[in-house]
Amino acid sequence: MSTQQQPREANKAGRFYNVKSGVNSFFTDEVLLQQIQQAAQLVIPLLVEGNLLANLHVLRCIEAEEAIPKLDQTFFNRCFYAVSFGTGNQAQQFNKASAPSLAATHDTLSELASKSPETREAHISKRREFCTIKSFLKYILNAAAQMARVNFDNRIATNFFTRTRRWIRLQLEHQMHFADMEGARVKSWVRLLCRAATEDSSIWDLLPMYTSLSEPPQHVATELETLVATMQSLMGPLPVTDESLRREPQSYLAWLHIVLADFQDAQDMPHAPKLFTMTP
Repeated sequence: MSTQQQPREANKAGRFYNVKSGVNSFFTDEVLLQQIQQAAQLVIPLLVEGNLLANLHVLRCIEAEEAIPKLDQTFFNRCFYAVSFGTGNQAQQFNKASAPSLAATHDTLSELASKSPETREAHISKRREFCTIKSFLKYILNAAAQMARVNFDNRIATNFFTRTRRWIRLQLEHQMHFADMEGARVKSWVRLLCRAATEDSSIWDLLPMYTSLSEPPQHVATELETLVATMQSLMGPLPVTDESLRREPQSYLAWLHIVLADFQDAQDMPHAPKLFTMTP
């Protein structure tokens, strides 16, 4: 299928379709392009550090059993301003008193960065440059914060089921019953268990829909029921749908943190699951 046909077919099917292109392929004003590239070189490290701060803060809140702040545009704005104006005479741009928990996470991130003197000096140098271009920096930060919020919502909705199914597969790998089972059947069991958990349903009500599967021995059935019940108690608002994921994305962060922790513990295994960040 040609490049032009693919978007048309995707649109007919109601799917999103991305077409990526480099700025040099359509931008003809060389002077303005040079200024954009210069601004990008200054801003990209800031955005990376701001997203690191956001991710670290979510992890710290979950692990410390603190309330996770609403991950809206204001939150991401604070993260970006914290890393760009966290020192010097521009410190008032990030009001630590209004977000003490985020300020504590920022201090932790700064402490980690200070362990690498070259990295720390580079960060300080960049911040000095940001102070000289602050007239347009706020517009970039606002746009980046808005994009980060949208990306966060999309990230949860897009990856939730894939990561949950991979987590279920990880649990089944410890079950002798599934050790020698054909891969396609194991995959069907994973999908069945994921549906039962996310739809707040029963395994046995759904089992007839999977014609390649049969009821397992009683001790295995009991373990699967316990697995699904545990998932339902930890997962977040049920049933889990694309709509609920986009409406309340951060309600599912605690569950994804459990998934991530188990993925980390499994890194020494063959075909270890891929790690991920909590925010974009």
